[in-house]
Amino acid sequence: MRRELDAGYELDDDPARVDRAEVHRFISVESYWAAGRSRAAMDGLIDRAARTVGLYRDGAQVGFSRTVDVPDAGLVYLADVYVHADHRGGGRGVEPSGSRSWKDRSPSGAGSCTRPTRMGSTSGSGSTGASGCSSGRPATD
Repeated sequence: MRRELDAGYELDDDPARVDRAEVHRFISVESYWAAGRSRAAMDGLIDRAARTVGLYRDGAQVGFSRTVDVPDAGLVYLADVYVHADHRGGGRGVEPSGSRSWKDRSPSGAGSCTRPTRMGSTSGSGSTGASGCSSGRPATD
């Protein structure tokens, strides 16, 4: 899936396109949930992801998410979701979730979400956790 967005942004789930150095830099330096994560650990998590989605502008990676499938538990969840601060706003990080319900495993949130997931939302931006879900209740907006 490759989808053009406004203002020169695009979403792409081609795992070969992921700028692993940039994803590692953001996750290990700028994230609060995985500060200090090693490059080897990040590469392994990307390799084992059921799906990765990158947000790009002018060819540069400015956002990322990985989908983790836990088949024995019947669970699929989003992890390491971010949009670089300079590129937030305008809904560019919204990836439709279809009919799935997503579990928010961020340290700041808990619960399920039945709306599109906002890449890069944080608990400091209203009542939403990192995946855009709030307070353990299904989202209604």
